[in-house]
Amino acid sequence: MTLDGGRVRPAVLLWVVLAPLATLPYLLAISRPPPARAFSGAFFFQDDYQQYLSFVEQASRGATLFVNKYDPRPHEPFLLNLTWWASGVLARPLGHDPRLGSLVLGAAALLGLLLAAERFLRQGGLSGAPLTWALALFATGGGLGWLRTWMGAPPSQVPDVGMCIFPWTLVIGAGGHGLVGTALLLAGLERYLAWRAGGARWPWIVCAALLGITRPWDLLVFVAVVAGFSARDLTAGRIAQALAPALELIWLLPVALYNVLVWYGHPAFNVYTGAQNEVPMPPLAEFAAALGPAALLAVIGRGPGRVLPAGRLAAWGTAAVATALLVVRLPFTAQLANALGALLLLWAGLALPARGLPWAMLGLCPTSILLLWQIFNPPPVWFPPQDYERATLRLARECRAGDMVLGPVDPSLIIAGRTACGALLGHRVATPDLERRIEEARRFYSADTPTAWRRQLLERLAPAFVLLPRGRGEWIGGSGYTPVVLLPSLEVYRAPGRG
Repeated sequence: MTLDGGRVRPAVLLWVVLAPLATLPYLLAISRPPPARAFSGAFFFQDDYQQYLSFVEQASRGATLFVNKYDPRPHEPFLLNLTWWASGVLARPLGHDPRLGSLVLGAAALLGLLLAAERFLRQGGLSGAPLTWALALFATGGGLGWLRTWMGAPPSQVPDVGMCIFPWTLVIGAGGHGLVGTALLLAGLERYLAWRAGGARWPWIVCAALLGITRPWDLLVFVAVVAGFSARDLTAGRIAQALAPALELIWLLPVALYNVLVWYGHPAFNVYTGAQNEVPMPPLAEFAAALGPAALLAVIGRGPGRVLPAGRLAAWGTAAVATALLVVRLPFTAQLANALGALLLLWAGLALPARGLPWAMLGLCPTSILLLWQIFNPPPVWFPPQDYERATLRLARECRAGDMVLGPVDPSLIIAGRTACGALLGHRVATPDLERRIEEARRFYSADTPTAWRRQLLERLAPAFVLLPRGRGEWIGGSGYTPVVLLPSLEVYRAPGRG
């Protein structure tokens, strides 16, 4: 892990500094949550995180292919995802806790991301101190999110705070899933550049294939960047060089076909490409505040790396993803933003002269410092009630694969992420017929709803377990459900015949 002369690689040096900073708040939150609270495993994007854990939990029990635990319709395991499988494998020696498996994978994936970025920057001609500063810029850079937050803008409307645009947000907010995906994207593009210069072809194809079963949306980004470079070759009259990547991309057709079958054809997973996955985009002015500082540095920079293939590829990739966010109107368009900040910061690092890199890193890191401060000082509201944790630990002993829980969204998400049970009402995207499920839950928990209607719903949905507010379970005994655990704010009931 050293360079010539015995010096530590910049990626390893930065990892030694950043990995503890990113991991320690999570360990503290697990071991020392606020009174009467518990840590779900995430500070940001908690619903998405619990959805990821629902797959990690399956892998911790030995699964390689996954089911959608929010879909009560029986279906065979079909989804393959490299990151969730690896997190589950890592969770097995850690008490089968999906949170810990994801945390360990995230720390390892951060090193992979930094190594991929370092190799990319080397392709752009950087070495020595400029390489280290450019990599630090890549790892900690952001936009004006700190200023917009201070001015009172809602975090969901501030892209470099409320979206996983820049690498540091992936490090502390999205965990291993986002980090592995971005690392594979950058490694594939770097190996693609090496292949164009006469290197081997299989490394970049393998990286792209693994990307397709890790974060499929970024496979589209990869293909777009490669296709853009081929178009440049075509317009310059280099026909053979333009056609070569297109022919090599044929090797990715099996992965592409599999993704089409999963995300468009499979009834348990096609909700991810449907209207439920449409996330409102922040205003254009907020994107300008988030991306503008780094983009300005990249545009005005006159460093030698900007005219090398790596600099041109980073610039084209940034433009392609930014254009897609503005022009493409698909439900999953927001997911394309995950690669945008990484490509932009690489472009800026290669465009700036060496003397400007330390100042650029210092100027673009305040938002990352803000996010780090937030996870070291999380408010109690970021921690679910302790009764959710107690119910989850009890159901971890009771649940069997295929069991479904009927309960409010928040505890249901945690139960689906940490036990073998699924949830009838859970993740906003993964739950089929979400609006109907929300209305059923509203009526089920309304004090004005007749007992007969509730019992009919139980007969139709046949949940293995039901969550009720404390003191509200007097009626359910007539349906044959028996208490599992009675907590200060929550009661858990078991279906008939499951003694």
